Amino acid sequence: ASFCGLELRCQRSPRMGCRIAEGELSTEESEDLLVALGRNLWAAADELLEVSALLAAAPLSALDVRKFSPQGLGAAALALRNAADMMLDEDWESAMGELEVASVSSEGF
Repeated sequence: ASFCGLELRCQRSPRMGCRIAEGELSTEESEDLLVALGRNLWAAADELLEVSALLAAAPLSALDVRKFSPQGLGAAALALRNAADMMLDEDWESAMGELEVASVSSEGF
């Protein structure tokens, strides 16, 4: 598994993984990693939106709606997509706010 593409990229380039740990990445390499993170986060959020739609269409008897809310998952997915967009725009403060919204929205999961 990967953390929004970071681990996967490090597996392809073990030397870069060491450089990340030592803080020796160039500005261009750092920006490339952040763009990859934003894009992968957006893609993961899009998949969560699809899952939330499937959960919403499922019979209510199949879900413990007190714990698992399809609306909560959908809200978390939208917040993650917003955070990804903000990361790509380098709006870090707003991205952190959206990540907090996603965290609160998905507590049941």
